[in-house]
Amino acid sequence: MTIHNTIKRAFVAMSVAAAALMAAGSAQAALLNGGFETGDFTDWTTSGTTSVVGIDTSGSPTASTVSPVEGNYQAKLVTEGTSAGNLAAFLGVDLASLEGLASGTTTDGSAIKQTVNAKAGQTLKFSYYFNGNDYLGFDDYGFFTVGNGANLLSSIALVGDYNDSGYKDVEYTFLADGLYTLGFGVANTNDTQLDSILYIDGVAVVPEPAAVAGLLAIGALGAGAIKRKRRANLA
Repeated sequence: MTIHNTIKRAFVAMSVAAAALMAAGSAQAALLNGGFETGDFTDWTTSGTTSVVGIDTSGSPTASTVSPVEGNYQAKLVTEGTSAGNLAAFLGVDLASLEGLASGTTTDGSAIKQTVNAKAGQTLKFSYYFNGNDYLGFDDYGFFTVGNGANLLSSIALVGDYNDSGYKDVEYTFLADGLYTLGFGVANTNDTQLDSILYIDGVAVVPEPAAVAGLLAIGALGAGAIKRKRRANLA
């Protein structure tokens, strides 16, 4: 076999393997419309008061202007929504796990969700903006859920009375392979007045670094095979 044919076969093998890895990574990270650039909640399920907006001016007595972190749209969730029990059931979590995120009794709220197939080592990335249109004693809060676990993003206790968090980035690493329901929500506590808002944008599931390492390893093996064949022909 000539050196030319060896190089050609190695290149084809690397190309096929790379394509397979890229396809696998795409299937693993099957989260759709994470930037809400369809202008609506295509591929998401919603509960309560939710909308997809562009640049938005709303919230506390000193209104905040909130711009998407990427593209032209962002999700907007308002605390005036469905009952606390319905909110927990919609997300597939215990109500107690939500109420443990902030002080007081959760009364109502809104949420969105999507189910993805994730691999251990992949990372969920997103950005959130919590606009706290209430005061302490009524600890409205924003959160996200992965499976049956709930995680606090922000609250009145964290940002202060009638204040906001600004846009912040979050990363969450999956520890095991599985089908996960990802949720984002905002809730009232102790009353149903003065609605706080949670904005979400740039949601993505990123393939684990192992996929890149695999491509590099295949490239190294192919290069090694070519060098060995060249040396054999020269001997």
